[in-house]
Amino acid sequence: MGPGTAPSGCRWQDSLARMENRLTVSNCRVSTPLTKAGDRVINQILTIVGSTASVLALIVSFGIIRPLSPLQVGLLVVGTSCGAVAIGSAVREYRRSSQRVCKSEHDIAEYMHRWINQDGRAAVFSRNMTWASRPRLRALLLQKALNKELVLILPQPTDLSEELRGHGAEVVYYPRLNYSPMSRFTIVRLGREDARVAVGRTVKGRHTISEYSMGEHSAYAMAQDLVNILLRLDDQ
Repeated sequence: MGPGTAPSGCRWQDSLARMENRLTVSNCRVSTPLTKAGDRVINQILTIVGSTASVLALIVSFGIIRPLSPLQVGLLVVGTSCGAVAIGSAVREYRRSSQRVCKSEHDIAEYMHRWINQDGRAAVFSRNMTWASRPRLRALLLQKALNKELVLILPQPTDLSEELRGHGAEVVYYPRLNYSPMSRFTIVRLGREDARVAVGRTVKGRHTISEYSMGEHSAYAMAQDLVNILLRLDDQ
């Protein structure tokens, strides 16, 4: 290896970093620095590549002595396929849990429209829903309310939340707590096995959003528990 040649591990990291910089969701971009989750995925990929290469090299070494049998050829195909699937799964897991940074209210509204515009019920835990004032997003929320697919949880009533309540949304307020939430989240496909949650919060002055699937991270379980607790308290 020459002095100007990067180690294979560094090339993997550079490639993944370039891919991360290109990923976009609506107008919210994936945050540029590699997170701990990204480092973990890189290590997983390198481990998978190393393990797969070792197995394949062992199989191929038999072919140097004599031609590979159909069974060995099959093992080569299966081993390569399993390695590719494992790498793909690791990258998908990283992409689904990576943070996204929105630079403006417009970016947040565009992201929320894409997020809520999915099949099934949506539960919105927000402070005042200022992001929902844009006509396109407002129309989507009204349609969700009419379909009985919208749950809203806010500290205080707003004009929009009351309008949505009048169109069929399930709305819960908690004014007695006198508390403004630091984080906001929206669960989509509520009550289904493929439910997911997007958690928004401010990190170093930037609005960041992280997505988690049911059973993937404790953040989803905590969000679901909070929604269920507030809904039940409202019924009493």
